[in-house]
Amino acid sequence: MTKERAIEIIQTEKKCVARANICDRDCANCHLVLPEEEILAAYDIAIRSLSHHIVPFGKVTSLDDGK
Repeated sequence: MTKERAIEIIQTEKKCVARANICDRDCANCHLVLPEEEILAAYDIAIRSLSHHIVPFGKVTSLDDGK
């Protein structure tokens, strides 16, 4: 996945969250819904990118520590 695609996906997710107050939670029929795998990959790219600005390079060993 490209960084540009990751940004597009995260922007779509932001739109989803922003309309939560008008959403009927029928995700299967929403034009904003994306495959879970793509969303998770986009988040991983964003986390890796931000981690390089916060933690010294090499300190992030796994993005799945919370599982």
